[in-house]
Amino acid sequence: MNETPTPKNDTQREIDMRRRITAWQNQAINENVRECNKWKALATQYSVEREHNAMQALAYKAERDEWKAKYIQQNKDLGCELMDPNGTIWDYAKTLQRELAEARAEAQLYRNFYCKSSEEIESTLLPWETKHNQNKL
Repeated sequence: MNETPTPKNDTQREIDMRRRITAWQNQAINENVRECNKWKALATQYSVEREHNAMQALAYKAERDEWKAKYIQQNKDLGCELMDPNGTIWDYAKTLQRELAEARAEAQLYRNFYCKSSEEIESTLLPWETKHNQNKL
């Protein structure tokens, strides 16, 4: 029962041990290879997805730029057609302010003219009125 170490038994044990170690190493290597292949597949899949997403982003950007250019051109084309023939509200406001300033200036001229005229009339009538009123007394 108790085996005594013999050269034959030691060699057999060494051979068995080497076989077990080799089998364990092969198993570890196979697991590492499977893990490595799994990560390579994931990396390939990820790079394919990245490339697909990049292509979609470029297509989206190109489509967006195309629609933006169409929108800008449409605004340019329709902008003139939709414009009021009298101009914008700001043009109208400027015109009204200019007309108001002209009307005020003209009213001031008439005021000055009538004030001077009334003063002249009063100055011409006053001596007559004073003479006429003195005669009545």
